[in-house]
Amino acid sequence: YQMYSYYLTAMGRFDESLAHMRRALEFDPTSLSKVLGVGEILNYLGRTDEAIKQHQTGLEIDPNSGFAHWALGNVYVQRRMYDDAIAEYKKSIPLSGSSPDETATLAFAYAKSGKRKETLEVLEELKKRSERSYVPPTLIAAIYAALGEQNEALKWLNKAFQQRDGVLPFTKVDPMFEDLRSDPTYAEV
Repeated sequence: YQMYSYYLTAMGRFDESLAHMRRALEFDPTSLSKVLGVGEILNYLGRTDEAIKQHQTGLEIDPNSGFAHWALGNVYVQRRMYDDAIAEYKKSIPLSGSSPDETATLAFAYAKSGKRKETLEVLEELKKRSERSYVPPTLIAAIYAALGEQNEALKWLNKAFQQRDGVLPFTKVDPMFEDLRSDPTYAEV
């Protein structure tokens, strides 16, 4: 149910996805990934109050979950509460090990909040990191798009396609990629 829910999310079928993730949660009610999965889908549906409550439930299960802080930060970005999002991402980074997602979304929140200097510093760190370990090019594309640098964003999106980046199917639905979807070249990719 959980994996099928992810597929339905990528297809933009959020109501069905939510039903499947909730069904998965019924089988395993203390599963942090399923609790947060429900919250993520609620966020995609724009039901941000419910998403925040769901992620807070996740933090009650594990207050040291980088994933829970990251997911809560994503809701705050959706609500344009950038300072709160930045605070959650900063909590999530040391708790998430080597995952680049938290660092990338921090840069994205900086960009959306107009903090260009901070965005470019984190972006440079991610690009250097990508030389020694995998950083999904889609994440770098989203940061460039948030900065208003569409050509650079599309260059990284093409790189994502060439590398068969697993995040690529979610660019169609994830609010983080909204700035890219309006460009006709995005549709070609």
